[in-house]
Amino acid sequence: MIWGKGYDWETYIPSVNPISYAMMGLLRQFQRTEKDIYEIVQLLMKAQYGIDYSPRNIPNKYLIG
Repeated sequence: MIWGKGYDWETYIPSVNPISYAMMGLLRQFQRTEKDIYEIVQLLMKAQYGIDYSPRNIPNKYLIG
């Protein structure tokens, strides 16, 4: 999938499934917060695979307000 084709911020997403798409929210052009992305990925992992995982070390956690 190509997000924003033809724009300066065009982004190629090589794998489109719910979890990878949610993680693409970490890219600046998707304009999502890291906190929101990690919560969504956690919900999807639990629903799809039964894995209840919450990362303790969120990158740039000090930026989350």
